[in-house]
Amino acid sequence: MPDPRVAPLGAAGLPRDEWLAGRTQGYVDEFTWSLAGANTLVPPAHRRRLARHVRGALVVTMSGGHLELVNRTEELVVWLIGGRAPKDASVGVA
Repeated sequence: MPDPRVAPLGAAGLPRDEWLAGRTQGYVDEFTWSLAGANTLVPPAHRRRLARHVRGALVVTMSGGHLELVNRTEELVVWLIGGRAPKDASVGVA
């Protein structure tokens, strides 16, 4: 059996259950949510609560999950040090 850590998933590789075999439940949950289009960086209920209760909170919705942090590092660092907000940011909306 191919090593699921490096095997492709789906039609070109392993079935989903085999690909996820041996992974932690947290990994399986996050992977499942991200396939469904969920933002896996902050759970939706927590994101909504923060937006409601933190005055002026700037919400940035990223569709790529944790990997999007890598792809957008420069943009996010500029924002965090006081520069221009990301293009997909909205104040207090989650």
